[in-house]
Amino acid sequence: MKKKENKNSSNGAKNVLNKIMTILQNTDKKILGIGALVVCLVIGLIVFFTTRKTTINLQDYVTVEITGADGYGKASVDFNEEQFGLDIADAVGLTDFVYQYADYDIDELQYVASSEDYSKLINCMYAAQSVDYEVDVTSGLSNGDKVTVTFTFNNDYASNAGFKFKGNDLTVTVSDLGELEAIDPFEGVTIDYEGVSPYLTASVNIEGANEAVSYARFSLSEDDNITIGDTITVSITNYDEQDFANNYGVTFTTVTKEYTCEDASYYTKAASELTDTFLADAKTAVEESINNALNFNTSSTNTKTYVSNENVTYVGYFFLYLNDVADYSSYSHRPYNQLYLVYSATLKSADGSFDDMTVYYLEGPDDITTNASTGEVSAELDEDSLWVTGNVLQSSDKYEVYALESLSDAKEGIQNVYGDYYTIETEGLN
Repeated sequence: MKKKENKNSSNGAKNVLNKIMTILQNTDKKILGIGALVVCLVIGLIVFFTTRKTTINLQDYVTVEITGADGYGKASVDFNEEQFGLDIADAVGLTDFVYQYADYDIDELQYVASSEDYSKLINCMYAAQSVDYEVDVTSGLSNGDKVTVTFTFNNDYASNAGFKFKGNDLTVTVSDLGELEAIDPFEGVTIDYEGVSPYLTASVNIEGANEAVSYARFSLSEDDNITIGDTITVSITNYDEQDFANNYGVTFTTVTKEYTCEDASYYTKAASELTDTFLADAKTAVEESINNALNFNTSSTNTKTYVSNENVTYVGYFFLYLNDVADYSSYSHRPYNQLYLVYSATLKSADGSFDDMTVYYLEGPDDITTNASTGEVSAELDEDSLWVTGNVLQSSDKYEVYALESLSDAKEGIQNVYGDYYTIETEGLN
């Protein structure tokens, strides 16, 4: 755009010169001296407009941002390199070329550009790379202070490219900085726990904290093998008062805090902790499992139903809890606890291969947990995770039924298998 203006100015000056020369040819020689003077002025205008270079003012591309608090302000400088490059291209008439070959690197351009354009590009590159700036002060700023940006550049390179740089110092006066904010960095900070007591792991959660806290680093006095009731000390390890004041406008009122492990789960220790909601969910899961376990045929060639249940009735439950969870390793990785829901049913043979018989199914989840804060009880209740016990009472190549023939068998079996390791509680089985 600027080059077009120069060209139009030059043509205008030449037109003026032509008119003057015509007038001089028809003018008295007495005024010839004045005419000659005018000619010299016009020629001077032509030379000025045709030889002057576009000026790139470096101040136009700099933004100075002041952040922080009064006395701890921080200055950051941004230089708009993209606009800087586009304006240089415009100054030398290469704007269209730059857009056309934006995806090419400098080595590739030498094969698509004319020698004249490529030479301009190289000169522009040297000129742009000669530009640099320094900031006299960047931290510890107070309202009223001045921040000065000083430029360095090489106008010889710019001249070779066909333009020139202007780079006077840019000075900004600091204002509108607020007071330093004193904050409790632990406000909104919580501890997340994973696993189950006494083998919890802990991590710091800062989602609800002040934004400045995201730049703090935390350490915990312990982060694994945690038991509900343990006290954990959380410390900020990288706090530098000057740094946080300068960069984030805050000062911390403390750098340590103690947290007591409460909102976590432990392995359910007694039948009295089992809630009605949990027992109802467990019964639903077990009843579905019992029904799915029968009324099926394992043969791939015969779909006849051989075995079915009738009169499926809930009787009660066994609840087992390890005697010493702290010595869990000695139990050969047995579950911490187990719940056996007991159902009675009439087992029937569709083809008369055996007489109807009353059986007892024992099935339920293990490793049940209770949340120490809410009292919520939970466990895996999908069919694959339900714990089944019993004997194979009926078996063929078509079906297999695991059950017990009496409640006394169930009690005796539970006691014999688990009595050395578990405390055993019952409900409804007397």
